[in-house]
Amino acid sequence: MHVFSKHGVPSHVTSDRGSEFVSHFFRSLGKALDMRLHFTSGYHPEGDGQTERVNQTLEQYLRVYTNYQQDNWSQLLPLAEFAYNQSPNATTGISPFFANKGYNPAISVHPERDLTSARAHEFTVDLDELHSVL
Repeated sequence: MHVFSKHGVPSHVTSDRGSEFVSHFFRSLGKALDMRLHFTSGYHPEGDGQTERVNQTLEQYLRVYTNYQQDNWSQLLPLAEFAYNQSPNATTGISPFFANKGYNPAISVHPERDLTSARAHEFTVDLDELHSVL
């Protein structure tokens, strides 16, 4: 439902047969909202290659930036998502953000500036590095 509130009702949904997507409720909702439901083979990730590539990129980022205990990944995920969404796609040449909104996000990072907050400096350094990596 989070997707509906931000982007409207999708014309089609691809799923690997996740229980929330194959439920009677979701199938009925799909019928009522004219959504075409496409189910790939369960536990067969290559059926939805585009999503798997995004997941690999985000996983790679999280492996590099998570702490030793690997318990801070959920705090890093929104930043990783933002960095990924503003990076141009190798195939299309445009970012997912631009494809969705029609403009690029307004962001200019200046970690070299004299910042009085150590956390703000650390955040801008991470954001700048992440943007260059992705």
